[in-house]
Amino acid sequence: MVNKWKNVKALKNTESIKQVEEVWNIKFPESYINVVLKSNAGVPDPNAFDTDLSKGKYFAELLSFNLDAKNSILNEYGLISNQLPADVFPFAADPGGNYICFDYRKDKIKPTVIFWNHEERFEIEDDQLVNPDVENESELHVIENVADNFDKFLEKVYNYSFSFDDDDIENAVIL
Repeated sequence: MVNKWKNVKALKNTESIKQVEEVWNIKFPESYINVVLKSNAGVPDPNAFDTDLSKGKYFAELLSFNLDAKNSILNEYGLISNQLPADVFPFAADPGGNYICFDYRKDKIKPTVIFWNHEERFEIEDDQLVNPDVENESELHVIENVADNFDKFLEKVYNYSFSFDDDDIENAVIL
């Protein structure tokens, strides 16, 4: 569970939250709004979470509601909107260019939380990597379920530490 937020950037205008809701035609979960009001663009501590498919993903930072910032939530969405399914909106980023998103596809009032991977899916055909035939670019990206709602997502966040033991070091291959 997130205990504190670091590197918080003061929210310049609380109305920016409503502006984004209007642009996207959604309503953010109240608990998310409360976090943004106190911890805009913050880095969570702890900061790891699991998806239904993988473990140890990183929650690097909340996207900023200071709409004049380069990494504002609207600017970040603009960079990837053509790659996301309709009714999926990023609210946080990981260190590798992926996003944690609200998914409003099944429920327009209570979004689930998903992890959107920017890497494209591929298939191997005749020893070549090729993208599968898809109708929409959004179908090329892997989406992993994280939590049923924002509160459950925050409860799932934990401290992940990566460490080696002596056997790992002895068996490591140096390139």
